[in-house]
Amino acid sequence: MAGIRTARPARPASPGSPAARLDAAILRVLAAAATPMGTYAIMAAIARLEERSIYPNQVYRALERLIGAELVDRVEMSSGYLLRPGLRGVILICSLCGGASQVDAGPLHEGLRKTAERHGFSVERTIIEASGRCSTCIDVAEARASDRI
Repeated sequence: MAGIRTARPARPASPGSPAARLDAAILRVLAAAATPMGTYAIMAAIARLEERSIYPNQVYRALERLIGAELVDRVEMSSGYLLRPGLRGVILICSLCGGASQVDAGPLHEGLRKTAERHGFSVERTIIEASGRCSTCIDVAEARASDRI
């Protein structure tokens, strides 16, 4: 599946339902992840934690609900998912270690929305990602370079 694209927000799972339990399990797994996780990695982590099997379509539906609830973001560059920290951000992805983080970029999102409106376009979903190197990887590269001198 190339990605989750919905025109309308997914309905939240009923409290106490199997779907709600799966949503909670996915949030726990993503909270413990150091890098964005793909669907099959999420499935494997849930299988280890909860000693039960789930199917990809269950995970995709749960991720659709969590994205609709603005609790999870899809990282398009890596086809993975990560928790949304509660802000409209830019996802920064390290091309060396694969780590990802989000930084606040509310004004950037708002500027994009206003620009689109001036052109008669209504934005439904915005994804802003940047690829580069994180500070840890930069420090490691600089330390290695200084060791060679």
